[in-house]
Amino acid sequence: MTRPHLALMLLRGAQRRCPWCGGRGGMFSSYFTKAASCRTCSLQWRRGDVGFELGAAAMAAIITLGPLLLVLLALVIVTWPEIEVVPLFVVLGIGAVLLPFVAYPRAYLMWQAIDIVMRPVEPTDFVLDAEPERSGDEDVRPRDA
Repeated sequence: MTRPHLALMLLRGAQRRCPWCGGRGGMFSSYFTKAASCRTCSLQWRRGDVGFELGAAAMAAIITLGPLLLVLLALVIVTWPEIEVVPLFVVLGIGAVLLPFVAYPRAYLMWQAIDIVMRPVEPTDFVLDAEPERSGDEDVRPRDA
């Protein structure tokens, strides 16, 4: 198994794709609901580790706090020397509430990419009996014998 480069896996995670195979929506069955494994390559999101969600939460905090600090700095520079506190709190408050919701799946998949680099994928990390994702064009009706 050849591991993709970290930059490619991080980019895939930022696009809400499986970091390993690039499958669209691979690790999530809906925006906030994780699937047991990638629907394209069958890579399990839980690979025998403890505390994986802590790393994903830390990644979400980084993705959220970075833009908030940049906006804070920009608003302070623009309004210097008379800093308007109320608009500053309103803008930062809205960002602090909305950004974690936007960042969660992306942070989770980007952390999955970092985890793949730290702990390389092994054959046991894949679900063996999973069916590959169907494109929707196949006829799935049972055939008469």
